[in-house]
Amino acid sequence: MFKEILRLLLKARMLSKSQLAHEVGVSEGSLQDIINLLVAAGYLSATSPEFCEPSACGSCAHGSQCSTDAPSVFYYSITPKGMEYANA
Repeated sequence: MFKEILRLLLKARMLSKSQLAHEVGVSEGSLQDIINLLVAAGYLSATSPEFCEPSACGSCAHGSQCSTDAPSVFYYSITPKGMEYANA
């Protein structure tokens, strides 16, 4: 399932947790557990909008849902290790 999730993320570039959970057939809670494992294993890295440039909010798809002052949206990116695993 790890590889399937990584491949979906590579293909889609951006999915909400609800979309990704639906695609792989698990609950959002289970998906969060899997994401946490992928982060711990070094396949994903977590980023909070607090590291975004303030001027980026206007062009961000989630700009109205979060802010750099009090982030409520978190982003996960695939690490080089995750890309290697997904493409193996």
